Amino acid sequence: MQLPYFKANGLDLSNYYPATLNLSIAPHVFKMIAPELTLRDLHWAEGFDAEDFSFSSCEIIFKDQHYKGLVYYPHPETKLDHFHSESLIEVISQYIPDIHYGDSVTFVYLPSEISIV
Repeated sequence: MQLPYFKANGLDLSNYYPATLNLSIAPHVFKMIAPELTLRDLHWAEGFDAEDFSFSSCEIIFKDQHYKGLVYYPHPETKLDHFHSESLIEVISQYIPDIHYGDSVTFVYLPSEISIV
């Protein structure tokens, strides 16, 4: 639902699979510290407040294959009705064949943009 709004604001995600890959890093947590792109005050759904979204380039390695991706971060302070765990990283990536819930992946991120502690 958000894709056309992202594209209208300069972020074309048409080369990525239209879903998020949810990565648990528990017990660790992450924070966006200097994301590559932040779209602010994006009103994409009727009846809901505008939201802020940040994105940071990343890579997923699965079965020795590398897939480009973006960390997708809907700012929790602009989405008050939805709890978002700081141990869950949402990634929009190229299509990854044969990946299933519970599979392990290697997550390559930019420490200048994301902090994991």
